[in-house]
Amino acid sequence: LGAVATSGVVCDGARAPDLATMDALRDALAGAARVLLTTAPSGQHLMRGIEGLGLADELRARIIRFDRSSEINEWLARERDAGALGFGPATEIVGVEGVTHAGLIAGEAQMVLPYAAAITPKAARDHAAQAFLDFLGTDDARAAFMATGVT
Repeated sequence: LGAVATSGVVCDGARAPDLATMDALRDALAGAARVLLTTAPSGQHLMRGIEGLGLADELRARIIRFDRSSEINEWLARERDAGALGFGPATEIVGVEGVTHAGLIAGEAQMVLPYAAAITPKAARDHAAQAFLDFLGTDDARAAFMATGVT
């Protein structure tokens, strides 16, 4: 069906940094007053990336951890901290009130989650299940997925 990639997020009104290359990502991280990560696998993956960039010691005091990406969005919208840069799955950022999607992070730093659909053997004779699966492959469904951050 598609894939969900890791993106940056800032509060509405803040300048969204360039995150598209490793150099740009390094600069954005180094320039952030606060770096917001989850304790979930995507946040752990980004922490390893920060270590790989040699920024772990420099950023240690500026990193704030959250259990879920939605909590990063809530914090940004509430605090309106223009110096903070958060990260999470694009689908949990796109269209969320109070925050701005800063774009996908560099491919070399990505943790992409693929999404697929299938019919289980028990539902194989269910015409509604097949119709739904067929719909998921249409241009309309693809457009809906893309509007929520699925690539």
